[in-house]
Amino acid sequence: MVQPVAVAWSQAPDTRQAVDEVCRELAAAAPSLVLVFHSTAHPAEVVADQVAGAFSQAITACCTTMGELGGGRFLRGAIAAIGFGGPARAAAVLIPDLRSWRFQEGAALIGSLCDSLGLAPGRLTPGRHLFLTLVDGLSGFDELLLTAISDVAPGVPVVGGCAADDGRFQQTLVSLGRQTMSGAALLVLLEPGVPFHPFAVHHFRPTGAKVVVTRADPARRRVSELDGWPAVSRYARLCGLPADHFQRNPSDVLGLNTQFAVGGQGQDCLRGVMAIRDQELVMAGAVEEGELLEVVAGDELVESTTRALSVAVESSAGTAGARAGVRLLLFSCGGRFAAAHRTGLVEALGQAMAPVPSVGFSTYGEHFGASLVNYTLSGVAFGASPDAGEA
Repeated sequence: MVQPVAVAWSQAPDTRQAVDEVCRELAAAAPSLVLVFHSTAHPAEVVADQVAGAFSQAITACCTTMGELGGGRFLRGAIAAIGFGGPARAAAVLIPDLRSWRFQEGAALIGSLCDSLGLAPGRLTPGRHLFLTLVDGLSGFDELLLTAISDVAPGVPVVGGCAADDGRFQQTLVSLGRQTMSGAALLVLLEPGVPFHPFAVHHFRPTGAKVVVTRADPARRRVSELDGWPAVSRYARLCGLPADHFQRNPSDVLGLNTQFAVGGQGQDCLRGVMAIRDQELVMAGAVEEGELLEVVAGDELVESTTRALSVAVESSAGTAGARAGVRLLLFSCGGRFAAAHRTGLVEALGQAMAPVPSVGFSTYGEHFGASLVNYTLSGVAFGASPDAGEA
């Protein structure tokens, strides 16, 4: 029996060779939807054009990354992909400029995707349909899109990630077919036709400490003051470091054990520090002036991942003994890799993220439901047996 969801990856340095290797691996599934995640070492236009040519009858979509996931490893300079064949049906749309997109356009957007599958929006079923998102990781407007989707289609899972550019923070790219854009967002409505289980997991716990954002620029995701103090030195102190540590070591910020939770949602909605620019904290999600942040500390990175993926795999297996047919699509915060690197857990974390064949990428932010989250692993486990549910 042909595997309905297929995964592939290649570390070949030549772009055309790498794409060819990935496409040959996916071809057996005769996919109707192909998602490709690739390093900026591979030109986005070349990748998109070659993938679209290889699967001319399928929806093909690509994005740049902060590292790729495949074979139970964190990869660099690679290409990873997933293809949905067999019973899957999908529709996709590319929003060219997310900054100019408006919340009230959400109903028409979801309606057009439903029309493509012959569905009314009211017929979307949480156990049968889901949305996958790939969004420019520097746009700062993905939360607006996520909220609009969840408003129009409440209860339908939304899972995805922010495209990245290997830590340069200059330009991320998203492609649909042969069309490649910066500042864009891709939205896929997927009916996998097999059991699936969305999930999100992180390894942080509350410390009881809180800080107030006293100066910020949410549109740019910048924080310049915490508790009335310069944000960079205040954050250093929260991390147990000298106040001038980041002035002397500005690159030593990603993957630290101290991060923040926001929105009155406790530790489940994280806001991570991505970088330091112009004596400001660059956050992986917007925070508002006056917002109360809960300080959280990292714990059990590998163990929490292992537990969450075990549940996801078993929940999507469908029947006893079907675990081997499960495939995982993963969106992992770049900060998780940095945290694993700091603690010597890169190999162990990579293996924990692949209890079954899996692919994905390291992101500039992860999507789950209506929320943009950070320092999180979000994803979907897809089973192999056909879904017997009614459309």
